[in-house]
Amino acid sequence: RSCLELTEMLQWRLALWMMAVAVFLLVHIYSTNLEVFEAPKFIIEQFDNLQRHQSPGQVGFSAADVKGPVALLSNGDGGAAAFGIGGLRSWNRTINPFVTVFHANTSEPEKRIVLGREVNFTDILLQNGVTTAYWSPSNTELNIPWVEFTSSWWKMTNGTLSVKTVKDMSAHRSYYHDIAESYKAGDFATAAKLFSAYPEGNDPLPSLAILSDAIVQPDGNAQNGSYFIITKGCSSLSGSPTKSKPSHVYDKVATISHYWGEGYYHFFGENLVRLPMAIEYLSSIREKSYMVHVKTKNQFTQSALALLGISSSRLVDGLVGAKTLYIPEPTPCGTPSAPALRLMRMSLLRAALGGQDPEQAERRESNNKCVVMVVQRRKASRSISNHEELVKALREGLEGCEVRVHDGKGEVREQLMQFRQAKIVVGPHGAGLSNMIACRVGTVVVEFLPAEKHVNVCYMAMALKLMLRYIGITPEGATQWGPMTVNVSLAMEMLRKHWKTVPGMLQGRGGGR
Repeated sequence: RSCLELTEMLQWRLALWMMAVAVFLLVHIYSTNLEVFEAPKFIIEQFDNLQRHQSPGQVGFSAADVKGPVALLSNGDGGAAAFGIGGLRSWNRTINPFVTVFHANTSEPEKRIVLGREVNFTDILLQNGVTTAYWSPSNTELNIPWVEFTSSWWKMTNGTLSVKTVKDMSAHRSYYHDIAESYKAGDFATAAKLFSAYPEGNDPLPSLAILSDAIVQPDGNAQNGSYFIITKGCSSLSGSPTKSKPSHVYDKVATISHYWGEGYYHFFGENLVRLPMAIEYLSSIREKSYMVHVKTKNQFTQSALALLGISSSRLVDGLVGAKTLYIPEPTPCGTPSAPALRLMRMSLLRAALGGQDPEQAERRESNNKCVVMVVQRRKASRSISNHEELVKALREGLEGCEVRVHDGKGEVREQLMQFRQAKIVVGPHGAGLSNMIACRVGTVVVEFLPAEKHVNVCYMAMALKLMLRYIGITPEGATQWGPMTVNVSLAMEMLRKHWKTVPGMLQGRGGGR
């Protein structure tokens, strides 16, 4: 019996020893590139919590599995990628195809990963072994209750979208249709949540992919010896690793380039919105000498980045190499996440205010003055043909308010500070409305949208996620490419209808009809 007991004891100890060795090896293997930085906001790791949000069938497709769906996803709903949100939920209700990861150096990808609603960017990267930096789940300071704010605003006012706007949305792609139908049914909470690619409107905190010895293409797609990451944005899911040599290899590069990034809205709403997360992360590791890869080095790109402390000498574009490449979470076409928008707003305004915390500054300021900012679009496309009539009606109908016309001129800082003062923003669908990122919570935004097949809700999504009071009006016959004639009486009626929800702002008289 004693020999048997001794044998069992030795076997038990051997098993424990082997388990200890196995645990040591696993920790050693999986802790490669695993580090908790001094700034507790960030964790960087590989292969951790891989099943946290994973649902069967949403990740890990083989090339054969995705040839059909990817072709359809890349085109959105009937070519909708050319307008607004593009491929978001175009194949079915669980697909959000804004990033693809697959192994490089193959004619056909071994693995194409399409994000599902419950599979976020962080999990996709970790599952594929890509080094990833992300905010600790306990860090919730970037979350904002935009769904509750929006549904409350719509419920309080019984809706702030014109009949024509809702009708056009309902007849459009499935994503717009579902929002419109929920809205018409009075299910405002569901309608608001549908502006997010994630359940219950819970946009996750953004994260960051890190590649070593990498090349980044002009549109932000990135590759190294192991991976090729298609960031999509407003482009299709096409693309392939390049065999060309980069113009220059830098030590550290953060890329924010996305398709259409040369446009003002797409730069702010899809490109720049990615950078503050990278800045926060790189600051946490005391890294200051990195370059920023952009779609193009135009005037407003340089102006905005200079405001954030990135000089033009640190901007690069085109095909670029990097010993370490940082890829902030990509933005789905026309629908940046609420946390990313909030972080961009706070970063830009803090810089514009000389380092002051924007929210503390707002609490100190009285802001009793009613400023109405009217966006004047100079281009023929989507300009307001009766702009002067609209301005006159606003000046006569909003007693006590100062009506200013914004023509898009001036440095980025100047434009942001102008919109920060506004209590009402009025304008046609177009780049000028992008400056709403500087508006205070509760600011009223009135947008005149293109009609029918041209309807586009990217500014609606931005306004709601910034917790602004959005009013959408669609003029009859308005198109994407020509001028529109606004029903001034309807615009003034909708403003007056909701004035009680914005105390002290609208002291409406009978003018403007």
